[in-house]
Amino acid sequence: MSTELSIITGVISGIITSFVVWGVVIMFQKILISCYKVMIYSGVDISGVWKGYYVKENHDLEKPKIKLIIQQKAHKVIGEMIVLVHPNGKSDNKIFVAEGHFENDSIVLRIRSKERTRTGMGALVLQLFEDATLFKGGAMYTSSQANQLSSSDMCFFRSE
Repeated sequence: MSTELSIITGVISGIITSFVVWGVVIMFQKILISCYKVMIYSGVDISGVWKGYYVKENHDLEKPKIKLIIQQKAHKVIGEMIVLVHPNGKSDNKIFVAEGHFENDSIVLRIRSKERTRTGMGALVLQLFEDATLFKGGAMYTSSQANQLSSSDMCFFRSE
């Protein structure tokens, strides 16, 4: 009986030890390494609120229709994108979750609808200009109004 108890105790302690080691590795990867990256990051800080415009074919800017709220941790970027839509004269804001990466003065964001009752997703590729006050680039997204894949040139100005 003591041999069986020793085997069961050994197996259980091995499983518990595996979970403890796994937890320590995850904590090291998620917390310590990300904190270290934030401490040593010396690039441009793009955190804040950005006003976005669609660029028309004649290179004029439409009224501000997009608000991009960015939180940056080293190269990782998260935030929200609010698109102001006015179908049939009614105001209807669409809110998207944005996740991406900022490196070499360029940002790549993946966006998806925050509301589970709505569709919408896309990607933005933007480059930083004018002393870190302007992003220019393009977006490709699913358009719920046209029920098709659409693309647009865009620019974002840093809000004061």
